[in-house]
Order: sequence, then C-alpha cells, then structure tokens
Amino acid sequence: MPIELVAPKNINGARILSSRIKSANTEVVKELADPELKSKIVSFARDVFRALDARDYGRIDIRLDKNGEPNFLEANLIPSLIDGYGSFPKACAINENIGYEQMIMQIVGLARSRIDSTLSV
Repeated sequence: MPIELVAPKNINGARILSSRIKSANTEVVKELADPELKSKIVSFARDVFRALDARDYGRIDIRLDKNGEPNFLEANLIPSLIDGYGSFPKACAINENIGYEQMIMQIVGLARSRIDSTLSV
C-alpha cells in the first residue's frame, strides 16, 4: 500500500522527513497515482518483506533514486498504529479505503490465520 510522504521545506529549501516533522505530523501524504510505479514499488516491498521473513504486517520504507528505481531504506515491523498518526494507518486509508478499526481487525485476522495454520499441522 504505497504512499508518498512529502516533508515541508526547511529554511534552506530542502525537504527532509526529520523526527521533528514526523512527530509534528506535518508531512503531506499522497497516493501514488502512477499505476506502473505503484506496481513496481509494491512488488519490491513484498520481496523485501518476504526476504526478512516478516509476518502479518509491517512498513517497508523505500526511496526512488534519480532513475526512478526503488531502493530499500528500512523496515519497521512494528509501525505505529495510532489512529490519525503514522504512515501505516494512512496507507491503509488511502490505498484500501479502510478505517482504523477495520485495519486493526485485518491485522488480527492475519495473525490469527497464521497461528491457526501452525496449530493444525
């Protein structure tokens, strides 16, 4: 569920998504409109998630290089789930049009399915 985060310009005109900007929740969150780029980023993020042997949910941070190629920045496998704050709930709302409670229930459902499948083996 890719989104683009755009930080406000600092006094030098640079856009840096600093901890101060993230804490203040002042970055602009945009939907990725280009379907080809969206597909490329989703595929890349899934590959990273699987390579890390991650489970249930997480956030994979990606930055495009000057040629538009995705580069892995970091993985947050326990991203913030605070309603109205953090990238993960915003990505769910923008990409899947789901609210906070539905997002939480889907995460719980993923974990439960995984646990149920290990118990039935």
